[in-house]
Amino acid sequence: GTLTDTNLKFLDQWNQQFGFSDDFGGLGSRIEFTPANSLTMYIQVTGNGINTGSYKFNVDTFSLLPVSIERVVRAPMNGERVDPGNPGLAIFKAQIGSEIALVGTGFSPALKGNNVWLGDQSLVVTSVGPGFVTVVVDGVVDPDPARLTIGTDLGEDSIDFVVEPLIDSAK
Repeated sequence: GTLTDTNLKFLDQWNQQFGFSDDFGGLGSRIEFTPANSLTMYIQVTGNGINTGSYKFNVDTFSLLPVSIERVVRAPMNGERVDPGNPGLAIFKAQIGSEIALVGTGFSPALKGNNVWLGDQSLVVTSVGPGFVTVVVDGVVDPDPARLTIGTDLGEDSIDFVVEPLIDSAK
């Protein structure tokens, strides 16, 4: 339309704001939201500043994918991100203190929205991205596989995983 610089607010029926957008990839606006319940929500469109005019509005919906660990890989070095399309070779064991990435679907985009355990030991989630969650391996060394589990608001999945002791390089 004629309104090229927009602001969006995403509101519930009590006017509580759940999202805001200004200048998403240009002067247009965009909000992405995953509902946790069935409340009626509203979108308020305004012009930035004193701008007025007509606008085009789209709503896209999608089905959430179930929580699924497709593979575990070594986390990239130097803060690089995991490429879910080409994440590397699958691993089934790692040493204590190493960082691994769970690659799959249904993970939360929020760091605190993903809970990862190795057996009954909670692991520290270090980063999240589209299709992956990285954690630091910790826990008691046991030669038998333990269950590596990720849980989110959408469910959980787990696989067998082995924790190896640190190799003592002084020997």
